[in-house]
Amino acid sequence: MADLILPLDPSQRHFGGYVEAMGRQYRVSMACPQGRRGIVDLASFRCDPELSALLEARGVWDTLRARLAQTEDVEGFMAELTDVLEKVLRSCPKQDPPPAEFYSRLVSEIDAVGWSHLVSMDSLLTSVQLRERDAAGREHVFAISLPSNYPHSPPICSVDLPTHLNLRWSPGQSSLATVLEQFREALTPFHELWNVLDDLDKHTWVLEPEKPSRSTTHRRVAVARHCSVMLKIDPRAPGDVPEVRFLGSQAVIGPLREAYERNLFRWNHSLLVRANLEAALELKLPSPATTAKADYSADCGICYAYRLQRDDAAGDGGAAAAAAAAAAAAAVGAAGGGGGGGGTRGRGGGDESGGRGAAAEDAGAIPDRVCDNAKCRRPYHPKCLFVWLQGLPTSRVSFDTIFGQCPYCSDPISVKFAPNGQKEGRDELGLVDGRRQHTHGRMRTARKTA
Repeated sequence: MADLILPLDPSQRHFGGYVEAMGRQYRVSMACPQGRRGIVDLASFRCDPELSALLEARGVWDTLRARLAQTEDVEGFMAELTDVLEKVLRSCPKQDPPPAEFYSRLVSEIDAVGWSHLVSMDSLLTSVQLRERDAAGREHVFAISLPSNYPHSPPICSVDLPTHLNLRWSPGQSSLATVLEQFREALTPFHELWNVLDDLDKHTWVLEPEKPSRSTTHRRVAVARHCSVMLKIDPRAPGDVPEVRFLGSQAVIGPLREAYERNLFRWNHSLLVRANLEAALELKLPSPATTAKADYSADCGICYAYRLQRDDAAGDGGAAAAAAAAAAAAAVGAAGGGGGGGGTRGRGGGDESGGRGAAAEDAGAIPDRVCDNAKCRRPYHPKCLFVWLQGLPTSRVSFDTIFGQCPYCSDPISVKFAPNGQKEGRDELGLVDGRRQHTHGRMRTARKTA
C-alpha cells in the first residue's frame, strides 16, 4: 500500500498515487498540512471520475467520509479507503462479461469520435474517460460508465460542471458520439463563467477553494492583510453583480464595504468581475505577480494551523482546538499579555462559524475572524475562537454571539455561532446583496440626473 502513494512535493504535504482493491486501481490525491504522519485534510481528497461515480452510485460517500475522518495519518487514510472500496466492490452485483459485440461496438464508437478524445479506460473496458475542449481551449474530462447491455441501456456520466448533465438517450441508437456532443453543448453556457473565474485565479490570491474545480462557482479573494472577500458568481449571469461577503477585521472591512456600496451603481457588465470589484473598492487586488500569498494567509492564533483540521472541527468543540487554546493561554500568560488600545466589540466583518453540529462545514476552514485591535490583528478560526471563549468564565452569550477577550491582547472580541448547526443569516454577517445595492445605486443616480 505504501508504494502506491507518494509525496508530490519536498515538504511531503501533498500526496498522490493509486488505491488498489479487488484488482482495480484508482487515482487519488490528498493534502496533509502536518506531513505524512499528520492528519489528512479531508476537504483536499480527490479521486478519478470512475471511482467518484462508483462511490456515488453505491451511495457510500457519507460513510466513507465518516471513516476517513477518524484516521490519523496518510497510511491510515489509505487503509480505510481501501477497506471501504473493497466492501463496495464485493457488494456490487455479479454480472456476466459483456458480449463480444459490446467490445467491437465500443472500439468502433471511439474510432468515430477520435482517439484523441480518449483519456483512459479501465481493464474491463466498461469505464471510459473522454476529453473535450471548450471555445477558449480549456480541457474538460468526464467519465462514462458503460452497462453490459450498452447501448440498450444508457451510460452513467460523471461531469465536472456547475450543473448535472441530463443525458438524452435513444436505446440502441445513441452512442459515445451522442454523449460527447451533449457534453460539448453543456460546456457552452459556462464559457463566460469560466472566463470570470480564470481571471480571478490568474490575477488575484484565491484563498478558497484551495484547488477549485470547474463546478465551483465561488472564490474567496485576498483584498488586504487580514481582509478578504467571498464572491459567489451566478453561473447563468456571470457578468452580473455577484453575491459578496467581506471577511476580516471590522476596522479594515468597514471602509471597504462602504466604498463598495457607494460605487456599486457603476458596475459595468461588459467588464470582468475582477475589474468591476477593483473599481468599486477603489484599489488594486493583490496579485501573484507582485505579492506573496503568505502575506495574506496567516495561521490561526489558537490552533496554529491555516486550515482547520477535521478533528478540530468535529464533536463538541474539538479536543485539538481546546488543547491549542490552552497552550496559547500559557504563552500569553508567560508574556504578560498583549498590546492594548483600539479594540472594538462587534460582529466582525462576516464571521461564519459553524458552531456545534457543523463539523462538515468547519473542516478545511481558514482563519477569518480577526481581532479588531490594530496592534494585535490576530486571525482565528471561528470554531477555535468559539471553543476558546467558551472556556472563559468572563465570556457571555447574547442570542447567537459569544463575547469575550482576545487570547493575545485581551481586547473585546466576539464570534457568531449556530447552536443548532444551522447556517447563520448572512445579512447579519456583513453580506452585501449586490443586486439589491445595484438597484438602489441606479435609483440614486436617476434621482441625481433628474
